[in-house]
Amino acid sequence: MIVIAYRNEKLTKYTKNESPILLKGRTIKRPLLDGVMHIQTVGKAYEYITMEIYAYKDKAIRINEIEATGGVFDIVCKDRVIKAYLESPPSWSMALRGDNLIYQANVTFLVRGYYDKKE
Repeated sequence: MIVIAYRNEKLTKYTKNESPILLKGRTIKRPLLDGVMHIQTVGKAYEYITMEIYAYKDKAIRINEIEATGGVFDIVCKDRVIKAYLESPPSWSMALRGDNLIYQANVTFLVRGYYDKKE
């Protein structure tokens, strides 16, 4: 189970559809005069993770506040903790889970770094 936290404050009820760490780089592709394709990589690729997050209203508001101030989230996995920023503000939608109203958003986290979890 993956939990999104900020300074030891648990923010999400649960998450779904978590991707592995993905890479995105900037490339320029151009054909040369002889027809061969030339691919140039600009800069270093960045790492990111996509997932669905679910949170109650007060925690959704807190996530918005942390994103707006550039806070670094902890993505707590089974064996490691990933430090990451939200790429953009979450676009929340409401869902009913049992008798509870919960908010859902598809988000992308930009990875800042990660370390193994200490037992």
